[in-house]
Amino acid sequence: MERNPSIKLVGDGRVNPDGEERIYVTATGNAVAQAPKGTFDDEITLALNQIGSFLEASAMTLHDVVACTCYISDSEDGEAVDTVFRRLFQPHFPARTVLKVRTLKGSRVSIDAVAYKRRPVHQGNL
Repeated sequence: MERNPSIKLVGDGRVNPDGEERIYVTATGNAVAQAPKGTFDDEITLALNQIGSFLEASAMTLHDVVACTCYISDSEDGEAVDTVFRRLFQPHFPARTVLKVRTLKGSRVSIDAVAYKRRPVHQGNL
């Protein structure tokens, strides 16, 4: 059974002087109880793809991610985090923190991401 990532859209409706609204999206993705158990690379890719799917619902992509916190259960997987981030993100890479935690309840990785996008304000957005 796969746990869906959570998503939160934050926008206070304020418009900057350029006539754009700033939108922040936070999302969490992880790979819980995948059968068969894949590699760490598979799990982190799945977690980021889950986040990407939710961002798409907000007209955003992984390229709009500005910061990530990655929780990993094995510090040896830190290098794999770098490899997957280089593959899925493009320069300018999001700010990233990687923390080793004791347990993640059936997963080796969990990722919290914050995305940011400026969008033009139209009469319907107000």
